[in-house]
Amino acid sequence: MWYVRSEEFSKQRLVDVIKNNKENPKYAPGISISDKVIVCDDASSVTAAADVILFAYATRHVNEILEVMKQHMKKSVLFVSFSKGLVVPEPNSQAQQKDICLVSEEIQRVTGIEPVVVSGAMTAKGLDKAELCEATIGSRSKEAADEVKRLLETEYLSLTWTTDVITVELCGALKNILSVAAGIVDGLNLGANTKSAIIRLGLYEIDQYCHSMYAKYDTRQSTLLESCGISELFKCILCQSDAMPQLGDDWDVFNLLIGRMMSEPQYAGMTLEQIQQSFNPDYVASGPDTAKKIHAQLNSLHLCEMYPLFTAVHLICSRIVPATMLIPMLRHHPAHR
Repeated sequence: MWYVRSEEFSKQRLVDVIKNNKENPKYAPGISISDKVIVCDDASSVTAAADVILFAYATRHVNEILEVMKQHMKKSVLFVSFSKGLVVPEPNSQAQQKDICLVSEEIQRVTGIEPVVVSGAMTAKGLDKAELCEATIGSRSKEAADEVKRLLETEYLSLTWTTDVITVELCGALKNILSVAAGIVDGLNLGANTKSAIIRLGLYEIDQYCHSMYAKYDTRQSTLLESCGISELFKCILCQSDAMPQLGDDWDVFNLLIGRMMSEPQYAGMTLEQIQQSFNPDYVASGPDTAKKIHAQLNSLHLCEMYPLFTAVHLICSRIVPATMLIPMLRHHPAHR
């Protein structure tokens, strides 16, 4: 069964369009859906029937869907999350800092079930074309990881397993900040050497963040070498096109495009929101938003100087400093000490 959120397409309910055409023209045009797939817009009934839940939603929808699902979930269900990003509630007046919550943490808090996390360098179109793809399974349970591997692995999709769930998830979120930074480098025509340095410094900051903010967990630097880390980052930042990604493409490329536009002179008078609106009112780049939330946390802990790349991306996207300040802000990076 497949839960489809209540929304419209061509003045019809999307769920009805999918049922009638055996295709999702809004989010996966041109990809046929098997007759074996039962499409439903009732999350509670889909949840109640499921022995395995594959959860792949933008973080802004995570809470609303989990609240519907939690009362109907089997205690023995295998919950697999493909959602990338951070659930970051707005601070209240008494909060000293913003809480940053991983999607897996939110799933466990709401449902009481510890999910398996899957992240990696793959797109829907690539999978549909049977391109060779890799992904990383993050799970503290080998039994659960083996079951996910059995269910999802094919001759063209290879899955590796690590117990380092935290780094697998954080790579999926924080690499979007690096994609924006790489776009800024492109927009300023700073060259391949600079982009290479940006990638390394960004990976350094991701590693430091994992170790510092999640010190009680067994986070490992080697996880950055998995598909969820450097592989997925390369897939995005090596893109040379300025074309908007289409549905089923790598949407992380949108962060790269935003970075380019934030640094190009013709867009100097536009805010981040205005640049995003120029594409489509429904499009929101996750990189600038993640940088904003991470910066709020780091600022409250007086740690911004330890993460100059994360800080620079936020300040540039907020138009607090010009894009040309990227390199000066990295001159005394902690990685160079």
